Order: sequence, then structure tokens, then C-alpha cells
Amino acid sequence: MGVGGANQKKMENAINLKQRLQAWFLIVMLCFVGVGFGSCSSDDDGGNDSEIVYPGEDAGDDGDGTGNGGGSEMPVTVYLTDANMTENGYFDGLLYYRIFSDTEHVVYVSNAKKDCTGVEVPERISINDVIYRVTKIGGMAFQNCSSLTSVVIPESVETIEYSAFRYCPSLASVVIPNSVTAMGHSAFDGCESLASIVIPDGVTKIGESTFRNCRSLTSIVVPESVMTIGDEAFIMLYLEGCIYLQITSITCV
Repeated sequence: MGVGGANQKKMENAINLKQRLQAWFLIVMLCFVGVGFGSCSSDDDGGNDSEIVYPGEDAGDDGDGTGNGGGSEMPVTVYLTDANMTENGYFDGLLYYRIFSDTEHVVYVSNAKKDCTGVEVPERISINDVIYRVTKIGGMAFQNCSSLTSVVIPESVETIEYSAFRYCPSLASVVIPNSVTAMGHSAFDGCESLASIVIPDGVTKIGESTFRNCRSLTSIVVPESVMTIGDEAFIMLYLEGCIYLQITSITCV
């Protein structure tokens, strides 16, 4: 095979990703037309609003929202003791943590105060002078936090579990680091204020309903690593049964 074979394989993967995104985009648009919105693509300049950029094309500056936040800053550490222990886990006044592995010194965010607004998840916490890394945003951790407007996720986090930020209608800004490799189903379902999202490089699957009902979402950056897009990942549902797609820019990097 050699270098030439590896380059050819990489090009084939990029082409396959392009074809999958084209097919997905076309299917949803056809569904959109079929439920009674046939005039949506025939408006003036309707075809000029959509922009799909594929690998090798000029995608412009894709640095906005990549989520690294600069690697030179010191990790955020929260110090806790057994006095902070509650039935929901260790509580720092804003977030709850549960120990995932005592031997590996790993914890995850299990819950949050429902009236939280701007949240910066710490990279590590100290429990009784033992340092634990925060590696996961647990399932439903921020679900129904209606006042939540922004979240910064640290480089230590590898997984965002199912429904982690579901029904956070005020959430407009999410910083997701490249350390994240897995995003559970419905992770951002119902985040109505979220306008753009950058999927971290390394994520291979966008789960079912991940960004469903994100009515303000218009821009997505999808890395080359994504091989699967789940059902209803980027759709809008109405009580009447209509499906509406608002995405105008899909960038593959």
C-alpha cells in the first residue's frame, strides 16, 4: 500500500463523508418540502443561502468555537471534602460530582443547580486532598436548566452523555474541546438559542436527536472523523408533525 495507498484511502473517506452529508441534507430537504413547505426553496435567492464546504475547499477561518480555549491556562481545580457530600454527590455550590473510579481518580458531573447561568466545568476537583479528573458530563446533568446561557467544557472531558444539556432553551454558547470523542443521543435536544456548533475532531458518531429542536441552529462544523449521523440529529419537530431544517452552513474539516 505505502504512502500513496494511505492518501488514496483518506481521499476515499473524505468523498464518502461528502456523499453521506449530501444525501442526508437532500433527504431532510425533500421531507421539508413534502410536509407543506414547498415554497421554501423557491424564494428569492433561496439557493444562495446554503453553503457546504468540504475537505480541501476554502472553509475560511474555522477557529471560532473550536473549544480549546488555549492550552496555556492552568487547569481549574475545585476543592471539596466530605462536608460537601450530598445524596446527589459532592456539591461545590453549582455542580454535583460523583466518583467514577476511585483507583483511577476519575469523577463526572452528575447534576447542576437548575438556576445556573454561566458554567465553567473544572478540569479537576480535590476531594479530601485527593485530586480527581473530570472526564464526563453525565446523562441529564444539565437537563431543564432553563437559565443556563453558556458552558465551557474542559480538556479533561472525553464524553458528553445522553440528554446532558437537553431542554436548556437559553443555552447560546458551548465550548467543546477536542478531547471529547463521544456525544450521547439528545445531548443538546431543545437548546433553542444555540446558533452554531463545532463538533470536536475525534467524534465518530453524532447520535440520534443530538441537536433536535435547536430552532436557532444555522451553522455546523463537522470533522472528518464523523462516520455516522443518527436519526433526527438536526431536525425541527412541530406538533403538527412538520419537519423544518434551518441549517444553512455545513462545514466539513
